[in-house]
Amino acid sequence: MTQNAVGVMNLKAALANVASFDVILIDTAPDMGALTMAAMVAADYLIIPLQAETDAIAGIDRVKETLAKLEDSLT
Repeated sequence: MTQNAVGVMNLKAALANVASFDVILIDTAPDMGALTMAAMVAADYLIIPLQAETDAIAGIDRVKETLAKLEDSLT
């Protein structure tokens, strides 16, 4: 596992110790920075708000591709 992957896993490990909550929302900036990637890895589900515009909808494909790459790099 690369150093970046270890950093991404830190949030997931920290949240694993929080058993007293049913739901935890992680709000991140609208970019694909380290915090956003860490939140994606730590999450069971993603909510991606967007405007109903062509560019925004195309961005969902980029998010899905990034998530697939993250999953591959962590296995």
